[in-house]
This record gives sequence, C-alpha cells and structure tokens, in this order.
Amino acid sequence: MQRAQASLASFEKAGSPAALVGSGGAVSTINPSFEALLGQVIIRARGSVALDDERANALLQKALADLARDRLGGTCSIPVPRKDDSPAFIIHVLPIRRQALDIFSRAQAMLVVTTSERSLQIETSLLCELYDLTRAEAAVANGLLGGLSVDELSASRGVTRETTRSQIKRVLAKTGCRSKADFLRRLAPLAHFPTGVFPGRG
Repeated sequence: MQRAQASLASFEKAGSPAALVGSGGAVSTINPSFEALLGQVIIRARGSVALDDERANALLQKALADLARDRLGGTCSIPVPRKDDSPAFIIHVLPIRRQALDIFSRAQAMLVVTTSERSLQIETSLLCELYDLTRAEAAVANGLLGGLSVDELSASRGVTRETTRSQIKRVLAKTGCRSKADFLRRLAPLAHFPTGVFPGRG
C-alpha cells in the first residue's frame, strides 16, 4: 500500500487527479486532486465510481466492465464535458500491468484525469522504456504531440527534413501506429504521467 500511496502522491505532485480501482470497479484510494472532482465524479456505495455526465458515465462503466473481464487491452480515455463552473476534462482508465499488481495492492487500474489546458509532453525515460525509442526519437515524439510540423521539428533540433522524416517513421513503427493521427490518439493519454507507472503493459 505504501508504494501505491507514493504513486498517487507522484500524480498529485504533477498536478494530476488520480485514483486506484480494485476488482469490481471499486475505488480504493484517491489523491487530494481527485477528491476535488467529486461532484463530476461520483463515488457510490461500496466505492463504485461513476461520472455525473450520462454519456461519459456509460463509457466509463463499459471500460470498467471490460477491465473486470480482462478485455481492456490498453488505456481508455473518456472526455467529460464542462458543467456549470466545473471545467471539462479527460479521465483515463489505465490497466495496471500484471507485474505491478503487488506494488499497487492488487489494484486493477488507475484513473488519471488530465485537462485540455495542459500541453502534451511525455517523460523521455517513459517513452524510451515503453517503446525502445532513442532520446532523439523521444524528442521527435514529443514534438509531434506538441503539434510541430516537420519543418519546425527540423529547425528546433538543427537537423534536415530528411532526418526528421526518417525519425518520424521510426517513431511510428516502434509505437505501432499507422499515422500521426493514430500516434496522437494512442499516446496523448500518457502525457504528464510520472515515471514508474507503465499502463497497459504485461
């Protein structure tokens, strides 16, 4: 449990609301930032979690049901619309890899919330470990997440367009993505996650 608490504290330090979810979709632990979302996020009897928005909640419940059946293959990201003075956000359901179950006190998944105001950047070491990218390729990956063009990437790194295009191809191949749009869809949920948590692996 101490390691699980430390992980939630890391998310708190990074400014990300986070919670651990056990079997049956019950929330076992939350950090203070996640607690601040209560209202848009609802914790019911026996710790079951739901969203106030009906459509978003239907997607969350499906993800948790798939998780319980071991059918959630990777991160599931659910947009939650703005309500009154509460901002819109995205809640990510991150399955915890099998090797880390003991570390996370048998939690099955982590819920992490990000907002659209945050720039998309992924820790270099996380990219390198997850996808076997070089540091140069990780820089290209973050440039793509930041919306940079080939020309902008080349200029910012002092390399030719041909070098940048070649690195983009390697990044897409190593991450298993067919296109830049596919890359953004798959990797954006990892932005701002602290090191030490590797979703959907195992």
